[in-house]
Amino acid sequence: MTIQSNEIISALELWGESFTRSSVGEISALYSDKAILLGTLSPIYRDTPELVYEYFESAFSSTTERKVHYQDFNVEVSGDMASASGLYHFEWVSKQRLVVIAARFTFVFKKVDDELKIIHHHSSKLPV
Repeated sequence: MTIQSNEIISALELWGESFTRSSVGEISALYSDKAILLGTLSPIYRDTPELVYEYFESAFSSTTERKVHYQDFNVEVSGDMASASGLYHFEWVSKQRLVVIAARFTFVFKKVDDELKIIHHHSSKLPV
């Protein structure tokens, strides 16, 4: 069940597409049941499927026209686990204003029952 680098790139693209579509169920399903999410816009340590779902439900509820743009990132693969770390920025419209947030990220992926799942996701705003 070795992961290939192209699988990680596809997983990042799928995460971005789910974010753009504002599909809470779809994006939450990319995380394992034991995943940890340290989200860009929340101080809460999210370590259950319910808390992961709640994060995206809250993030999507008051915004429209969401996009994520990956910039520089690196993929490292080791057997059935892999990580992707780098920079991305988010755009969305809130209260009729464009919001842009530059952030850094680390995703850790693992093959779970032959399916690639996010087991850890840390994202934080870039310091200014």
